[in-house]
Amino acid sequence: MHGGGDKDGAAARSLNLVQSAVSTSVAKLGTRLFDRTPTALRLTPAGSADNVAGVLDGSLDLALGGFDSVPAGVVVERLVEEPLVLVTAPGHPLAGGTFTADDLAHERIIDFPPGWGTRAVVDRVIPVRQSAIEVADQEFTVQLAASGFGVTLVPRSLAASDRRPIATAACADRGLHRYMGVAHGATITPTDAARAVLDALLESRR
Repeated sequence: MHGGGDKDGAAARSLNLVQSAVSTSVAKLGTRLFDRTPTALRLTPAGSADNVAGVLDGSLDLALGGFDSVPAGVVVERLVEEPLVLVTAPGHPLAGGTFTADDLAHERIIDFPPGWGTRAVVDRVIPVRQSAIEVADQEFTVQLAASGFGVTLVPRSLAASDRRPIATAACADRGLHRYMGVAHGATITPTDAARAVLDALLESRR
């Protein structure tokens, strides 16, 4: 793959993700990932449990995502860490301040599907909540929150890059953090292309 918005868009379409989700994740790593990998690779949706299974059985060389936990046989190299923030419509009682887990007891939560890294973090830290809907699209989740349909928890960088009129709130009593990393097999030798990507990602965190 080669760098540029068109290639980010192609990657996004192949992942069933919006382009900004791919572009933002790669940009946060501080490396021109697509320019440094001349051989095409299959990138993966963030946090998908199916992709971890693919790494484990060898059908995928690498999976880039927000992994909360992985089974034995899979190694995750942490790349970046960022907090999750609550996204609400402007004028919401929690807008612009802080919140606790108890504050969400009566809120309509817009969740991600099981298997997503962000969902795993929220399930672990705030297990009791009212889930209004599950949405497999980060930008649409924010759009729903902006419209007042409910509230959602997303990585801070995603909320900060959104251009819609939204408000955010920080968690005051729990450690709500997402870790972006790259997963690979513990005993499987990666292809040359996968090795080039992995080396570039690991170099970017130094």
